[in-house]
Amino acid sequence: MQRATKGNLKSFIIDSLGEAAKHYSDVSGGMDLKDAPEYFFNVEIGNAIAKKFKNVGYKLEMSVKEMADYLGIKDICFKDDIRKNGRFDVVLTSRKSGKPRHVIEVKRSLKTNELVTDAKRLASLIRKSKSVTRLNSNFLVSATRKVTTDRSMETQKFVDSRLLELRSKLGNEFSVSGLYEEFDLAKDEDKSIIVTVFEISTA
Repeated sequence: MQRATKGNLKSFIIDSLGEAAKHYSDVSGGMDLKDAPEYFFNVEIGNAIAKKFKNVGYKLEMSVKEMADYLGIKDICFKDDIRKNGRFDVVLTSRKSGKPRHVIEVKRSLKTNELVTDAKRLASLIRKSKSVTRLNSNFLVSATRKVTTDRSMETQKFVDSRLLELRSKLGNEFSVSGLYEEFDLAKDEDKSIIVTVFEISTA
């Protein structure tokens, strides 16, 4: 049985969204993944991971309060990063114990300010929980449409620029790595979907 290591999870999240893109195009009459609601991403990622890794379960839209209860932390909120009434998109759990192992936040954008906001949230959760749990790495997933033009930035440089910004904002306390894949859109040769997974973990 393949283990759900951080590296395996990153690769598999990308693969699962590649399959999700094909599925959504089929059932929606040709719409691309960027047009799907974020909840579609959450369900596809959770189902695919649970099917692939038999020791991993998941919960959708877990509340901050429920996360605090699982972790045994009374004051889980941190500045404005984690709000009391907030929710986490996908929480991967131990299927045996039900305890959270990783949190996945999903965005339909690679806009720097949106990525930084969610990255700070995931980092703050690690900071607040590191004394009581193995929740020491989380994932920020993005799917965005790219239009190919003579002026468009190469995808690698585009993703690297986001990585540098996230590392700058989170500081030396955290390690940020990234993996991406570009999926062509069959109905439009000038457009593609970039699926990126950023891992935020303790340094």
